[in-house]
Amino acid sequence: MTATKPMGDLSALTEHVLGEAKRRAAEIVARAQKQAEQIITQAEQDAKAREEELVHAGLDEINRLRRQIISQAQLRVKEELLREKAEILGRIIGEVRNRLEDLCAKGGSEYRDVLIGLVQSTVAGEEALDEVVIHLSDRDLTRYKDDLPLRLKKKLGVGTVTLAPDNIRGGVIVEIPSRHMEVDSSLGQLIREFAPKVEAVVYREIFAPVERRERQGGNNDDNQQS
Repeated sequence: MTATKPMGDLSALTEHVLGEAKRRAAEIVARAQKQAEQIITQAEQDAKAREEELVHAGLDEINRLRRQIISQAQLRVKEELLREKAEILGRIIGEVRNRLEDLCAKGGSEYRDVLIGLVQSTVAGEEALDEVVIHLSDRDLTRYKDDLPLRLKKKLGVGTVTLAPDNIRGGVIVEIPSRHMEVDSSLGQLIREFAPKVEAVVYREIFAPVERRERQGGNNDDNQQS
């Protein structure tokens, strides 16, 4: 039974797409933050207006009402950010998927170099390989049957590079017979493995700072009220 190890790093392939998407995501979050500030400001104004109505009801009731109105406004902000997060993730993953599918459809030297890069990332660290079997879609096998083995032999220093057809849409499945190992870097697998990576990057670089600012703002409000 063949073992499977994780696919190689996709950063070289997706850096441009992710960079552009992150820039647009930051703009969306900035707009959401501006809207949040407006919501909070309006909530504070509403609370102040109600304070005048309840001035005779005592300070405790006024403070309770203030906290209630602002809490409701903050909940609306969080719901809006969750919607934005889902939209951002969907857009980034969709753009990467489209980019990969466009590369597969066009073929040419750029896509060939992507295939070579995927194979290289798979065999990195594997020494003294006699044979590597590269599984390709029928379309890619027809495209690169003459060119790809020669380029891979030169780059990898492998004695034999064999191409084999497989039921995939694009990308490669790399088999190393001497290691009883198979690495799936097909188009479908690349997209599946990319999605959680995107989610982690978007959360770390965009939403985590927003949440920190919200917590700091909330702590400041509490300190002011106390």
